[in-house]
Amino acid sequence: MTERRADALILAVLTLVGLALRLYDIGRESYWLDEAGRVAIALRPLADIPHDVGVIELSPPLYHFVLHGWIALFGASETAVRLLSALLVIPTVPLAAAVGQVVGSRAVRWGMAAIAATSPFAVHYGQEAAMYALLLPLGLLTLVAALGVLEGPQPTRARWLGVYTVAGALALYTHYYAA
Repeated sequence: MTERRADALILAVLTLVGLALRLYDIGRESYWLDEAGRVAIALRPLADIPHDVGVIELSPPLYHFVLHGWIALFGASETAVRLLSALLVIPTVPLAAAVGQVVGSRAVRWGMAAIAATSPFAVHYGQEAAMYALLLPLGLLTLVAALGVLEGPQPTRARWLGVYTVAGALALYTHYYAA
């Protein structure tokens, strides 16, 4: 097996482990207060969401817009709504691997991917109706893009700068922690 194939297999396994951890018992508990508030906001008409988020959540509204569309497609049950977070946070595994590869070695790459897959923080917010599941991959994508601008080959730096700008803006529109 080539190193490239082995890397693809490791990444696939770690991503599936991360997904399994987030899906395990995802609908067991009823909504808690913050989750119920987010669902209530997401159920409002799109035009009302920015105001309602600004008054109730005190955060930017991107997650609530995404949740609005998700609920329209899959419903507002605890399992359906939390499934959005489980799926949103999964890209953190390959993104963490990409950061690890740039800042370290192959071992660092897989160590960071394993942490992203199994981190109690990432698992918890991958099972909760919260904007952090969207913020985490957007934040990592912003970091990957920044590293691409700083460390990447000259011909790709402009593209990475575009990714950095878009991902950073989306992260800021998700939560103030992005700053």
